[in-house]
Amino acid sequence: MASASASEALRWKIRWAAHLIEPSTEAFWQHPRLADMFPEFLIALYGSVRATVPLMRMAAEVARAAGDADSLCRGLSAYFQQHITEELDHDEWLLADLEALGYTRETVISRLPNRAIAAMVGAQYYWILHAHPVTLLGFFAVLEGYPPCLDDLEAVEQRTGLPPQAFRMLRHHAELDGEHANELFALVDTLPLSDYHHELLGVSALHTVSTARMLFDGLVERFQT
Repeated sequence: MASASASEALRWKIRWAAHLIEPSTEAFWQHPRLADMFPEFLIALYGSVRATVPLMRMAAEVARAAGDADSLCRGLSAYFQQHITEELDHDEWLLADLEALGYTRETVISRLPNRAIAAMVGAQYYWILHAHPVTLLGFFAVLEGYPPCLDDLEAVEQRTGLPPQAFRMLRHHAELDGEHANELFALVDTLPLSDYHHELLGVSALHTVSTARMLFDGLVERFQT
């Protein structure tokens, strides 16, 4: 039996981890106070979205600095540069969605970053600088590989009574992230990955899932009736 490709192995790890956090995500999306929780979820999410482009710029810079000494980095730099243009201003979109819920830009920006998001994103900065920029692909494999479903977002909108303007950024990702994920996994299969790189991708992806669980659990605990 042929061994799994790099992308298949990464997908398997993410599916396994995602299954383990289903109780946490279900508790959040089915919570009776979801209408109150949802703005807090978007505010926490803003902490991740605002870091997406800076993370890719750093990863691209580290990859370029490696030069010809690292054949893997040659493929990464071009990917990150392209992806930066696709992710520009998404933090602004999210601020606009929160304004539709009555939150000013100043209120959102001045909030203390969510601890789970800080742990999720902060690890990526460390791994990019002190391990290898390929780790950022594990982060995106989770966030883009499992986007929200349009039907689920519509159901949440109807159940909570929140305005459709509060879901614009999430709807955009629901429509496009599947395509972005396919591009990412196709890239993974073209990269000259060593065992070390394979392990880094898995560690990055599993950490992203784990900290996502921390985010959902923290919000549910905060809004216990």
